[in-house]
Amino acid sequence: TNQIAEARGHVVLREPQATVEGDFAHLDLANETGWVDQATADLETNHYHVRGGRIEKEGGPRYSVADGVFTTCECGGLEKPSWSTLGRSTRVTLKGAGVVRGLNFRVKDVPVFWFPYFVFPANTERQTGFLLPRVGYSNRRGFQYEQPFYWAINKSSDATVALDVETEARIGAIGEYRYRLSRTARGAFVGAYYNEKIRGKDEGV
Repeated sequence: TNQIAEARGHVVLREPQATVEGDFAHLDLANETGWVDQATADLETNHYHVRGGRIEKEGGPRYSVADGVFTTCECGGLEKPSWSTLGRSTRVTLKGAGVVRGLNFRVKDVPVFWFPYFVFPANTERQTGFLLPRVGYSNRRGFQYEQPFYWAINKSSDATVALDVETEARIGAIGEYRYRLSRTARGAFVGAYYNEKIRGKDEGV
């Protein structure tokens, strides 16, 4: 009668945009608010995988995650994600911005960068801007850093340009243009340029 629902055990909440699973759920059906403890969520719109001690839907388009881990790597739990971010607390307002306190950027669960306070856009529509970088290291290529930039040209086309730096091998740029005029008419063009003069003379081409 008070429009409150609680579930305990293997709780699964499904909606078109996301699937959330957890140990315990508390839902206020009248206000459309609630939380899920020890939760994991798969977001269909941006292919994000979220794990947190508590995922909470606040009033309006506002969400918060306690001790949340975010990644787009689809590992299926079999291996550590190639990259992830860990935030002590995260608050997101859809079509607005998100704020993360105590953010750790991790590669294979190894902390690489730490930010005490980090702000990111949370627009549900496509938006021009920088994407998350790819960071790595190898004995042959040295330190590797790839920084992509996404350009939302219009409703039917977009492009991605990335700077690729490999300190022991090469420096270059990668570009990809995509278009979709209809359900059947679509395509993509990909190009890249690399300068390998930073290799040693005994390395060859």
